[in-house]
Amino acid sequence: MTHDEILNKFRSLRSLVTYSYKAKVNEVVTRNFYYQCVSLLIDSCSGQEIWEAARHCSAHFGFYTEHRPRLSLLFGNLTIEERKKAQEKVSIMDESITSLSFPITRLALYKVNYKDTTLKSWEKIAEYPLLFN
Repeated sequence: MTHDEILNKFRSLRSLVTYSYKAKVNEVVTRNFYYQCVSLLIDSCSGQEIWEAARHCSAHFGFYTEHRPRLSLLFGNLTIEERKKAQEKVSIMDESITSLSFPITRLALYKVNYKDTTLKSWEKIAEYPLLFN
């Protein structure tokens, strides 16, 4: 898609994803992916809103995902042992992290170059606030 097509698709999401919703952290997880090295996994019981939003966004841009929503805490190419240590450190630093909940109040569109591990080339293209319930 062209830049304008992507931007128009993002803007048209406003009719599908309009209201803010609450996310609740379920657990701290690790994965063998650079951008998901250590993440907070969002509880599937946080409400259907977060799942609906993820499905709408995925389908709207022409891809399908079964991935649970998450919030990345650490990016890196770490060994299993290093990821486990980082996961333990997160839990020690904040024992209540798995009961954390927070509102999702806006959607943002970023231009991302996944080869850029410094994130310096990542650029926010557009953003819009979600209405409060």
